[in-house]
Amino acid sequence: MADISKCKGTKCPFKEKCHRHTATDSQYQSYLCTPPIHDEGAEPDKCEMFWDNTGYKQVTKPKRKKK
Repeated sequence: MADISKCKGTKCPFKEKCHRHTATDSQYQSYLCTPPIHDEGAEPDKCEMFWDNTGYKQVTKPKRKKK
């Protein structure tokens, strides 16, 4: 479950390696309005919102034991 603003990755060359794109949606998921890779003045090979998911391990909450 992602408690972050996700990115739809529209026309982004980095989307498959970015946690903002690949994270599992939460029940009420928020998304960035405009993909940051296309922001005016941004360098074409960089994204300020890029979150490298290389080696990222999906963390899940432990199940509660019933008493």
